[in-house]
Amino acid sequence: MTALRHDKEPERVSDRAFRVLGAMREMGRGPHPLRSIVHRSALSRSTVQRVITSGLRAGVIRQPRHGHYALAAQLDADGAPPQPSAAAHHVLRALADRLGHTVSLHTAVLADVPMQMCTGYAEAPRGVSLRSAVGRPRPLHADAAGRAVLAHLALPHPCPEERHRVRTRGWAASPGPVRGTRMIAAPVLRFGIAVGALGVTADPAVLDAGLPVCVDHLRRAAAALAAGRQ
Repeated sequence: MTALRHDKEPERVSDRAFRVLGAMREMGRGPHPLRSIVHRSALSRSTVQRVITSGLRAGVIRQPRHGHYALAAQLDADGAPPQPSAAAHHVLRALADRLGHTVSLHTAVLADVPMQMCTGYAEAPRGVSLRSAVGRPRPLHADAAGRAVLAHLALPHPCPEERHRVRTRGWAASPGPVRGTRMIAAPVLRFGIAVGALGVTADPAVLDAGLPVCVDHLRRAAAALAAGRQ
Protein backbone atom coordinates (compact mmCIF):
# COMPACT_ATOMS: atom_id res chain seq x y z
CA MET A 1 0.00 0.00 0.00
CA THR A 2 1.27 3.46 -0.84
CA ALA A 3 2.53 5.39 2.17
CA LEU A 4 0.64 8.38 3.46
CA ARG A 5 1.90 11.77 2.34
CA HIS A 6 3.93 13.74 4.86
CA ASP A 7 1.76 16.27 6.63
CA LYS A 8 3.23 19.76 6.40
CA GLU A 9 1.04 21.17 9.18
CA PRO A 10 2.29 21.18 12.80
CA GLU A 11 1.22 18.17 14.85
CA ARG A 12 1.05 17.53 18.55
CA VAL A 13 3.41 14.92 19.97
CA SER A 14 0.38 12.78 20.84
CA ASP A 15 -0.85 13.03 17.22
CA ARG A 16 2.43 11.55 15.97
CA ALA A 17 2.23 8.75 18.54
CA PHE A 18 -1.28 7.88 17.28
CA ARG A 19 0.04 7.83 13.70
CA VAL A 20 2.78 5.34 14.61
CA LEU A 21 0.43 3.09 16.62
CA GLY A 22 -2.24 3.31 13.95
CA ALA A 23 0.25 2.43 11.22
CA MET A 24 1.43 -0.62 13.16
CA ARG A 25 -2.14 -1.76 13.72
CA GLU A 26 -2.95 -1.45 10.01
CA MET A 27 0.18 -3.44 9.11
CA GLY A 28 -1.07 -6.45 11.03
CA ARG A 29 0.32 -8.71 13.74
CA GLY A 30 4.00 -8.30 12.89
CA PRO A 31 6.68 -7.92 13.96
CA HIS A 32 7.65 -5.32 11.36
CA PRO A 33 11.05 -3.77 10.56
CA LEU A 34 11.54 -0.17 11.60
CA ARG A 35 11.87 1.04 8.00
CA SER A 36 8.40 -0.33 7.18
CA ILE A 37 6.83 1.45 10.14
CA VAL A 38 8.55 4.68 9.11
CA HIS A 39 7.27 4.27 5.55
CA ARG A 40 3.72 3.47 6.64
CA SER A 41 3.44 6.29 9.20
CA ALA A 42 5.05 8.87 6.86
CA LEU A 43 7.02 10.29 9.79
CA SER A 44 10.74 10.76 10.22
CA ARG A 45 12.84 7.83 11.43
CA SER A 46 13.84 9.71 14.58
CA THR A 47 10.21 10.48 15.48
CA VAL A 48 9.15 6.85 15.00
CA GLN A 49 12.09 5.67 17.07
CA ARG A 50 11.12 7.99 19.96
CA VAL A 51 7.52 6.76 19.93
CA ILE A 52 8.62 3.12 19.76
CA THR A 53 11.07 3.60 22.63
CA SER A 54 8.27 5.01 24.80
CA GLY A 55 5.97 2.16 23.72
CA LEU A 56 8.58 -0.45 24.62
CA ARG A 57 9.04 0.98 28.11
CA ALA A 58 5.29 1.14 28.67
CA GLY A 59 4.68 -2.39 27.39
CA VAL A 60 2.46 -1.22 24.50
CA ILE A 61 5.04 -2.27 21.87
CA ARG A 62 7.21 -5.41 21.81
CA GLN A 63 10.55 -6.11 20.12
CA PRO A 64 10.60 -9.88 19.42
CA ARG A 65 13.88 -9.55 17.54
CA HIS A 66 16.41 -6.84 16.75
CA GLY A 67 14.98 -3.96 14.74
CA HIS A 68 11.48 -5.49 14.48
CA TYR A 69 8.45 -4.28 16.42
CA ALA A 70 4.79 -5.14 16.99
CA LEU A 71 1.88 -3.98 19.12
CA ALA A 72 1.77 -6.05 22.31
CA ALA A 73 -1.99 -6.49 22.02
CA GLN A 74 -1.57 -8.09 18.58
CA LEU A 75 1.23 -10.40 19.71
CA ASP A 76 -0.79 -11.48 22.74
CA ALA A 77 -3.50 -13.10 20.64
CA ASP A 78 -3.84 -15.85 23.22
CA GLY A 79 -5.31 -13.31 25.63
CA ALA A 80 -2.25 -12.91 27.86
CA PRO A 81 -1.73 -9.24 28.78
CA PRO A 82 1.59 -7.50 28.15
CA GLN A 83 3.91 -7.94 31.11
CA PRO A 84 5.65 -5.05 32.91
CA SER A 85 9.42 -4.94 32.76
CA ALA A 86 11.61 -5.91 35.70
CA ALA A 87 12.24 -2.20 36.37
CA ALA A 88 8.49 -1.52 36.45
CA HIS A 89 7.94 -4.44 38.83
CA HIS A 90 10.61 -2.97 41.10
CA VAL A 91 8.79 0.40 41.18
CA LEU A 92 5.45 -1.30 41.94
CA ARG A 93 6.89 -3.44 44.73
CA ALA A 94 8.78 -0.57 46.35
CA LEU A 95 5.72 1.70 46.35
CA ALA A 96 3.40 -1.03 47.71
CA ASP A 97 5.87 -1.75 50.54
CA ARG A 98 6.22 1.94 51.35
CA LEU A 99 2.49 2.74 51.40
CA GLY A 100 1.05 -0.58 52.57
CA HIS A 101 -1.51 -0.46 49.73
CA THR A 102 -1.89 -2.34 46.46
CA VAL A 103 -0.18 -0.59 43.54
CA SER A 104 -1.05 -1.23 39.89
CA LEU A 105 0.39 -0.38 36.48
CA HIS A 106 -2.00 0.52 33.68
CA THR A 107 -1.02 0.73 30.02
CA ALA A 108 -2.82 3.02 27.59
CA VAL A 109 -4.09 1.23 24.46
CA LEU A 110 -4.65 4.02 21.94
CA ALA A 111 -4.40 2.46 18.48
CA ASP A 112 -8.15 1.91 18.08
CA VAL A 113 -10.82 2.89 20.63
CA PRO A 114 -8.76 4.49 23.44
CA MET A 115 -8.71 2.25 26.52
CA GLN A 116 -6.43 1.27 29.37
CA MET A 117 -5.44 -2.13 30.72
CA CYS A 118 -4.03 -3.18 34.07
CA THR A 119 -0.86 -5.05 33.16
CA GLY A 120 0.49 -5.78 36.62
CA TYR A 121 0.25 -5.04 40.32
CA ALA A 122 2.07 -5.40 43.61
CA GLU A 123 -0.09 -6.37 46.57
CA ALA A 124 0.63 -5.22 50.11
CA PRO A 125 0.32 -7.82 52.95
CA ARG A 126 -3.23 -6.74 53.76
CA GLY A 127 -3.89 -5.02 50.47
CA VAL A 128 -6.63 -5.40 47.88
CA SER A 129 -6.16 -8.16 45.29
CA LEU A 130 -6.42 -6.95 41.70
CA ARG A 131 -5.85 -10.35 40.10
CA SER A 132 -9.25 -10.24 38.35
CA ALA A 133 -8.47 -6.82 36.86
CA VAL A 134 -5.23 -7.78 35.10
CA GLY A 135 -5.52 -7.98 31.33
CA ARG A 136 -9.06 -6.57 31.15
CA PRO A 137 -9.33 -3.49 28.90
CA ARG A 138 -11.44 -0.71 30.39
CA PRO A 139 -12.72 2.59 28.94
CA LEU A 140 -10.61 5.58 29.92
CA HIS A 141 -13.45 7.15 31.89
CA ALA A 142 -14.07 3.98 33.96
CA ASP A 143 -11.58 4.62 36.76
CA ALA A 144 -8.81 6.88 38.03
CA ALA A 145 -6.09 5.20 35.95
CA GLY A 146 -7.96 5.86 32.72
CA ARG A 147 -8.93 9.38 33.77
CA ALA A 148 -5.30 10.23 34.52
CA VAL A 149 -4.46 9.21 30.94
CA LEU A 150 -7.51 10.86 29.34
CA ALA A 151 -6.73 14.23 30.91
CA HIS A 152 -3.47 14.35 28.94
CA LEU A 153 -4.77 13.24 25.53
CA ALA A 154 -5.80 15.50 22.66
CA LEU A 155 -9.30 13.99 22.71
CA PRO A 156 -12.72 15.40 23.60
CA HIS A 157 -13.23 15.20 27.36
CA PRO A 158 -16.69 14.58 28.87
CA CYS A 159 -15.87 16.94 31.76
CA PRO A 160 -13.44 19.81 31.00
CA GLU A 161 -13.42 20.78 34.68
CA GLU A 162 -12.17 17.33 35.66
CA ARG A 163 -9.49 17.45 32.94
CA HIS A 164 -8.25 20.77 34.32
CA ARG A 165 -8.31 19.44 37.90
CA VAL A 166 -6.37 16.28 37.04
CA ARG A 167 -3.77 18.13 34.97
CA THR A 168 -3.33 20.80 37.65
CA ARG A 169 -2.90 18.54 40.68
CA GLY A 170 -1.28 15.65 38.81
CA TRP A 171 -3.58 12.78 39.85
CA ALA A 172 -7.11 11.44 39.48
CA ALA A 173 -9.49 9.65 41.86
CA SER A 174 -12.43 7.27 41.46
CA PRO A 175 -14.07 4.21 43.00
CA GLY A 176 -11.65 1.29 42.75
CA PRO A 177 -11.94 -1.77 40.48
CA VAL A 178 -12.95 -3.84 43.51
CA ARG A 179 -16.22 -3.02 45.28
CA GLY A 180 -15.79 -0.91 48.40
CA THR A 181 -12.37 0.45 47.43
CA ARG A 182 -11.03 3.75 46.16
CA MET A 183 -8.31 4.34 43.57
CA ILE A 184 -6.01 7.26 42.97
CA ALA A 185 -3.73 7.33 39.94
CA ALA A 186 -0.99 9.47 38.42
CA PRO A 187 -0.18 9.51 34.69
CA VAL A 188 3.04 8.08 33.32
CA LEU A 189 4.17 10.73 30.82
CA ARG A 190 6.92 10.18 28.25
CA PHE A 191 7.77 12.96 25.80
CA GLY A 192 4.51 14.57 26.89
CA ILE A 193 2.51 11.47 25.95
CA ALA A 194 0.35 9.69 28.52
CA VAL A 195 1.49 6.11 27.94
CA GLY A 196 -0.17 4.75 31.07
CA ALA A 197 -0.82 5.36 34.75
CA LEU A 198 0.28 4.18 38.17
CA GLY A 199 -2.56 3.53 40.62
CA VAL A 200 -3.03 2.91 44.33
CA THR A 201 -6.16 1.05 45.52
CA ALA A 202 -7.28 0.73 49.13
CA ASP A 203 -10.14 1.13 51.58
CA PRO A 204 -11.45 4.71 51.15
CA ALA A 205 -11.11 5.68 54.82
CA VAL A 206 -7.56 4.31 55.07
CA LEU A 207 -6.53 5.94 51.80
CA ASP A 208 -8.01 9.32 52.75
CA ALA A 209 -6.27 9.29 56.13
CA GLY A 210 -2.83 9.37 54.52
CA LEU A 211 -3.75 10.96 51.19
CA PRO A 212 -1.12 13.77 51.01
CA VAL A 213 1.76 11.38 51.67
CA CYS A 214 0.29 8.75 49.36
CA VAL A 215 -0.13 11.24 46.50
CA ASP A 216 3.43 12.52 46.93
CA HIS A 217 4.96 9.02 46.75
CA LEU A 218 2.64 8.02 43.90
CA ARG A 219 3.61 10.99 41.71
CA ARG A 220 7.32 10.44 42.43
CA ALA A 221 7.02 6.77 41.48
CA ALA A 222 5.14 7.61 38.25
CA ALA A 223 7.86 10.12 37.32
CA ALA A 224 10.58 7.56 38.07
CA LEU A 225 8.77 4.99 35.92
CA ALA A 226 8.46 7.49 33.06
CA ALA A 227 12.16 8.30 33.26
CA GLY A 228 13.18 4.65 33.43
CA ARG A 229 14.55 5.01 36.97
CA GLN A 230 14.15 2.35 39.67
